Amino acid sequence: MKRLFYILIPLFFVLKAEVYLELDNLDIMAGTVDVFYTSNEDFGGFQFGFDGAFITGALGGIAEENNFELQSSESTLIGFSFSGDVIPAGNGLLTIVNLNFTGNELCLSNPVISGPMGGLLDVTTGGCLNLPQIQLDLSIFDQENQSFYVELENYAEIVSFQLEFSGIEIVGFS
Repeated sequence: MKRLFYILIPLFFVLKAEVYLELDNLDIMAGTVDVFYTSNEDFGGFQFGFDGAFITGALGGIAEENNFELQSSESTLIGFSFSGDVIPAGNGLLTIVNLNFTGNELCLSNPVISGPMGGLLDVTTGGCLNLPQIQLDLSIFDQENQSFYVELENYAEIVSFQLEFSGIEIVGFS
């Protein structure tokens, strides 16, 4: 009689550590966008920038709840914890970023996510968000007495402007 022996070889499926970042809830008037994350592993730090905007700060979300320090320059936001806290595996609002918009669309750029022990995790990002074009309505009034004034109607904060006139010589303004 033959004996059959079966050897069970356990199969181990190794899940690759991945983090997915996505932009949502763009608020042009407030100058903010929410950054959401989905991750199958805890992570210990993050860094990213934006195409289409300068960063002016960040707050809130799970990063703030987990005692992450949020530091930014115009081009880069960095989140880390001095005490070794992590962003837990799962999904949710990572943080709310304050921005000055500069382009036609807003995209995450150069994302870097580190694991709890410092190794890099794979990062993918969602699509870009279209930025509505800021419409400015300029009107010229009171053209008598060799003077006039320009009125501006807008729905977003204006940081600077430049006007060019033809057919007149500008000798002063206030």
